[in-house]
Amino acid sequence: VEAPLAAQRQALALADGTQIEVDAHTQLDVLIGRDERRARLAGGQAFFAVARDARRPFIVETPAGTVQVTGTQFNIRTEAPGVLEVTVVEGSVNV
Repeated sequence: VEAPLAAQRQALALADGTQIEVDAHTQLDVLIGRDERRARLAGGQAFFAVARDARRPFIVETPAGTVQVTGTQFNIRTEAPGVLEVTVVEGSVNV
C-alpha cells in the first residue's frame, strides 16, 4: 500500500485490520509480510490503529527513528529533519 503526497487526508484499511489516517503532504509505504508488518513514513503525519498480532510486530520507520508495536493506537509526526514526535492514545510503543 502506498499513500502518495496529496492535498487531503486519506484513510487506509490494511488487510490485517490496521487502520491508518494519513495527513496531507505525507509519504507512507506499507508492506504486510508473514513475519512482520512494516511502514516507512518518509515525512508528514499519520495516525495508526494497529490490529493486535503478537506474532507479527508493526514497525514504522522514519528518518528520525523507528517505532515498534504489536497492537495499539498512536500518532507519528516527522516534519523537521531528525525530529520524531510520537503520541500514544492507547497501549504502548517502543521508540
